[in-house]
This record gives sequence, structure tokens and C-alpha cells, in this order.
Amino acid sequence: FAAVYQAGERRLVLLPAPQWGRLRPKGGVSLMRQYETMYILRPGIEEEALTETVERFKAVVEEQGGAVDRIDRWGKRRLAYDIDKEREGQYVLMHLKAEAPAVKELDRMFKISGDVLRHIIIRRD
Repeated sequence: FAAVYQAGERRLVLLPAPQWGRLRPKGGVSLMRQYETMYILRPGIEEEALTETVERFKAVVEEQGGAVDRIDRWGKRRLAYDIDKEREGQYVLMHLKAEAPAVKELDRMFKISGDVLRHIIIRRD
């Protein structure tokens, strides 16, 4: 039950709580949302290791049931300020559709990776 205070009468009224139902709709429909993530990798990373790292982050999303729409590699660019004594970084932009647990796992992987200088994940819808 939910408690409601009525200011005019100064009494507490108990009302039935709203029934929200399940978080996931019946019929197996998922709550996939669109996200963008930008991450900056260390500038000294070799091309093979860069490709492997990008594929690893893509695989994290796909293993969790998400889908990667597009990956744009912007290449090496100068940073606005030094990060871990680095002046440049390899920028990668990834557009994806996923549920919240997949995004949390991707965020966790960004945080534990030694090659990632900075990252941001933004929900688009």
C-alpha cells in the first residue's frame, strides 16, 4: 500500500500501490535502446592491437544480445588536455543497440582496459 498525506484534513490515507507489472513486456519483446559510445585509446597502440581492441568491445555488446550498427574510427587526434601524460589519442565512435546490462558490461570493460584513456556512453533515445 502507498501512503498519502492529505494536507487539508491532516490525516494519513492508505491506498493500494499501483501495479507496474513486469519490467520486460510479455512475448519476449526486449527493451533495446540506441546508444553512442566514444572512447579514446592510447596513441602508441599498433594497428593490429587497435583492431583487436575495437573488435573486443564489439564482441562484448554482441555477447550480451546487443547489436553494433556502426563503428567509426576517427584516427589519431590531439587531446584538449594531457591524459596520463598523453597528448594524442586514437578516437573510436560506436553506435549500438542494447539493453542496460550490456551497456553496464561495456562500461566495466572500458574501465578495466589499460588501453582506454577516456570513454563516454550516451543514450540516444
